[in-house]
Amino acid sequence: MRIVSPHGTRRRPTGPTPDRPRGRDRRPTLTTILLSVLTESGPPRSADTLVARVADSLRARCPLRALDLDRGSSGCAPGTVVGLSTLTLRFPPAAGVPGALTAVFEPGYRPDPWVREWLDGLSAVVALCVRADQSRALVPTVHTASRHASTHQRLIGRSAAMAGVWDRITRYAAVDDSVLIVGASGTGKELVAREIHDRSARARRRFLPINCGALVSTLLETELFGVEPGTATGVRGHGGAFEEARGGTLFFDEVTELSEKGQVSLLRVLQERTVTPVGGHRTVPVDVRIIAATNQALDPLVADGRFREDLVYRLRVLPLLLPPLRERGTDVVALAQVFLEDDPRSWPWELRPAATEALLDCDWPGNVRQLQSAMHLIRALASSPVVDLPLVEQALTDLGVRVPAPSERSLTAEEMSAHHARTVLQSCGGNKTRAAARLGISLPTLRARLRHLEGPRIAQRRRRAA
Repeated sequence: MRIVSPHGTRRRPTGPTPDRPRGRDRRPTLTTILLSVLTESGPPRSADTLVARVADSLRARCPLRALDLDRGSSGCAPGTVVGLSTLTLRFPPAAGVPGALTAVFEPGYRPDPWVREWLDGLSAVVALCVRADQSRALVPTVHTASRHASTHQRLIGRSAAMAGVWDRITRYAAVDDSVLIVGASGTGKELVAREIHDRSARARRRFLPINCGALVSTLLETELFGVEPGTATGVRGHGGAFEEARGGTLFFDEVTELSEKGQVSLLRVLQERTVTPVGGHRTVPVDVRIIAATNQALDPLVADGRFREDLVYRLRVLPLLLPPLRERGTDVVALAQVFLEDDPRSWPWELRPAATEALLDCDWPGNVRQLQSAMHLIRALASSPVVDLPLVEQALTDLGVRVPAPSERSLTAEEMSAHHARTVLQSCGGNKTRAAARLGISLPTLRARLRHLEGPRIAQRRRRAA
């Protein structure tokens, strides 16, 4: 039996209806992808970052091998290179900048219309980003604008002593291995770690600093690895530091303060790249970069049995030695100017030449942190925006900084470093290993500084003997 309606029979439509897209029609539009990328937390989106992120989304939906940004090029006609299908799209003339996007697909693949639409729209957006990059403007997004309003302090320094540090920062940002930063207290180790993170591919993810000296041994695994819900009565569970910084960077400040249990736990994570929450049995993969910092040389600690040697090998894959402030020359003046003007309510400050020379001649045992305190005190004591020598001497004296006598101000930076090394060595009872650890330098560097003082003495003895 067949029931027929009074209006006749109808066939059910076989194709997808407009309000119920199926198959390829369910792919997200370029607008959706761009919105998700531009509203992510992290530093402002550059043209290169935008291309890389959209390429990841496109690669999940078609056989894309590479998506390249060609700045300043007028583009070329679509074609094939070494058997690979390519599609090149020039920037729109209205963007006002030359350039092109080139997509390289698997051999024999012909881009679908929706892929061409994606790339066509993307080329217009990237062209605007390129123009913004050239004018040093920021890509206007809600998250990046709020983040820019409260950016952290940046690393400052263009002296010869910092040239090697900047070179290491650039090179280390391009790889993903563990970094160990060694430097005296107050030299800016966390700022260096942030610079490496911000220049790396993990910049859009979180940078999470951890003070190892504040980690309680009994709660260490809870803080680092998290807790499974239901472990104890009333415990809801939470993720640890490794989960919070997933895809980003974990900065272990003063890593030598880790307890023996903490060293074992960190070593296990670095070896297995997994963590197990407290009270759980599942293993969670770890996707974080480790940057550690210390103000002590690790080799003497290993020799004394206070730090695990195998953990040193895991942490010191990429070593970076940070020089003290007294070796950074004119960086002292640049930093002093920044610290004087870091209050937006204050007027433009002027450092007189005599005040500048006094700042350059100081030993600065507290490094940048001590210089910042001195500049804030000067700002509070000053009755005008002109900083002269008496004001600098008064502020340094109040803070316990030894103001060098005029006869001492002819010493070079190397001589001042050598005198400081000898003073520290005397306070350590002549123990060079302990003095090197306190100075945050290696033992050969300490010996070289002491030889700098012994040279003139040996020459003088030879002249007397002759």
